[in-house]
Amino acid sequence: MANINHQRLASKFTTQLATHNKKVWLIDARPRSSYIGKNSVAKRFGHIPSAKNIPFFKNFTKSSNYSSLKRIDELKKIYAHIPKNRKIIIYCKIGRVSSANYFALRELGYNVSNYDASWREWGNDESLPIEK
Repeated sequence: MANINHQRLASKFTTQLATHNKKVWLIDARPRSSYIGKNSVAKRFGHIPSAKNIPFFKNFTKSSNYSSLKRIDELKKIYAHIPKNRKIIIYCKIGRVSSANYFALRELGYNVSNYDASWREWGNDESLPIEK
């Protein structure tokens, strides 16, 4: 029987709290063009305040279908600037591709959760802040 660890899932509320908490890192796994507001799956364009951009494809070796995850030593270099004692919340458009960052960070021993409603929810909620 599968068990769900609710500490590994982020909600709109926990993500909103994280925007005010310097001990939590937010990572936007979308391509840079989405992060800076050039395109969006939501009504609004931009990113969640304080989020850093580490696109999902950075976790893969160069290929046309992103089928091969980089070696552990290469992944360590990508995330070396993030302290291990920080909570991390990852998001993308709909919570699908951010799972690549989630998997890589879990393999590296980080405390990470995935905001599965992601930008589609946040970007369509006019009451939530965004940055461009």
